[in-house]
Amino acid sequence: MKKISIDELKKAIDEHSSAQLVDVREASEYLSARIEQAVSMPLSHFDQLAHQLDKSRDVYTMCRSGRRAQEFCRRLGVLGYNAYYVEGGLDAWDKRGFPVVRATKQPWSIERQTRFAAGLLVFLGVLLALTVESNFIYLAGLIGIGLMFSAVIDFCGMSVLISKLPWNKPRQT
Repeated sequence: MKKISIDELKKAIDEHSSAQLVDVREASEYLSARIEQAVSMPLSHFDQLAHQLDKSRDVYTMCRSGRRAQEFCRRLGVLGYNAYYVEGGLDAWDKRGFPVVRATKQPWSIERQTRFAAGLLVFLGVLLALTVESNFIYLAGLIGIGLMFSAVIDFCGMSVLISKLPWNKPRQT
């Protein structure tokens, strides 16, 4: 797996109009802030979108900080692409002062949507336990246990489900 620095990416974009820059963050993240030349191909949709890339051109993958871009890059390499992941991702690009397209109105991030959904379910569980049936308190307990479990294993099923909602799907360009 090959990595490239922010400065090397900027040079590649400026010198090579054929550079394929792929933003592998979820659609809501991409819509909120992105590099103008980047196309959205969320890691969660790799199997459906990766074939759209041109194998004859270099592919540069980036995310917010680099972890998802490394995974996308690794998977592209297995398929025979000449792929690089951008070290530091959009955070490093932004800190370097390079241009970032920012939306004024965009969907919440997947993390924020997940926190809202979890909080709403806990609140409803407690409210229903107090007003309808005491067994609804188990809903709040299950959500709490699920959040702790997701933190331990570093995977959140609720986030995966939320990312599949219509407003979080990548838009075709």
